[in-house]
Amino acid sequence: MSTPEFVANGTRNMLGLRLMFEREKLGLTQGELAQRLSIHRVSQSNYERGLTAPDVKYLAKADELGLDIYYIITGKIK
Repeated sequence: MSTPEFVANGTRNMLGLRLMFEREKLGLTQGELAQRLSIHRVSQSNYERGLTAPDVKYLAKADELGLDIYYIITGKIK
């Protein structure tokens, strides 16, 4: 099984870094954000480190909390 292109080119890692930036903008720890999104802190850590990618349900809830999902996904500011 080959590595998917989006993993090979670092997109997942960049998404994680942008997710961390947005979390820190809100002044939240990984644990605090994880609790508000009803996920484990380890899952939040894995998203931010680029080990796994968040699903649509996570992104929708994060948007409701005020994270800039457009920026997290695209790297572009509205």
